[in-house]
Amino acid sequence: MNDSVKRWLLMVLGVLGAILCGALLVSSLASGTTPGPGFAWWATGTDFPSATHPSQFGFMLFMYAAGAVGFAWLAWHAYRN
Repeated sequence: MNDSVKRWLLMVLGVLGAILCGALLVSSLASGTTPGPGFAWWATGTDFPSATHPSQFGFMLFMYAAGAVGFAWLAWHAYRN
């Protein structure tokens, strides 16, 4: 694959991933509940409210933040190279 095409794809993937993870983080903080990992929440309806499952809620917020930082790093790294 051409290096410039790969670079732009990585930048777009990084920016979109960071935006989506950030939006999920903000919406979870605003609503006080977060969906479970993967597609388990879609099939089973499992979510983690901050009032009844504080450790799972905090862990999922941490994972969303880590995902946003990781995707932002990917976009920045692809842009700088």
